[in-house]
Amino acid sequence: MGRLNRWVNRTAGGKYQLQTGRICQALIYPWDNKHPYKQEELETGTTFVNALTGKRVNQIQLAQQISKISIAAPLPETSEWLKTWQATSGELVPLGYTIQVILADDIAKIFQPLVKPSLEAQKWAVSVRITNKTKNWERNKALKFYRIAPTKEVYYHPEIGEYEPNNELLKNRYGHKT
Repeated sequence: MGRLNRWVNRTAGGKYQLQTGRICQALIYPWDNKHPYKQEELETGTTFVNALTGKRVNQIQLAQQISKISIAAPLPETSEWLKTWQATSGELVPLGYTIQVILADDIAKIFQPLVKPSLEAQKWAVSVRITNKTKNWERNKALKFYRIAPTKEVYYHPEIGEYEPNNELLKNRYGHKT
């Protein structure tokens, strides 16, 4: 909803007017997929939308409604990029091209009864850097063009993506998890 009615122009009289010239409406529809949202997030969103249904609200009213929602506060996270007061050059993974793959540990989640594997695979695909090893990774016809990344060869964490195993800071922080 934050993207609706956000662009304004200042008129000659010093007032603000929406660029669209009208108040835009939000289109809200139920989300029945299990990714990428957690059940608590979906329930919180439904509660929020139900409280606003049929009403014309402004930003202050939106903020007030959001403040009424009771959800567990997220735990503080540290970021490897923000550990110092000063930005430094460098990257987690050296520059290069990437390829979409399926992590070996996710294969069982893709092959489920009544699920088309090629469509389900799209939800689980992750980007990894192309190396000499990637061209030798196994393929499964049911997954179309996706290669299967062996657990031993890809260091991956859902918060930061793929990372180099020789990056001791990240390896110690996240471990070798898929």
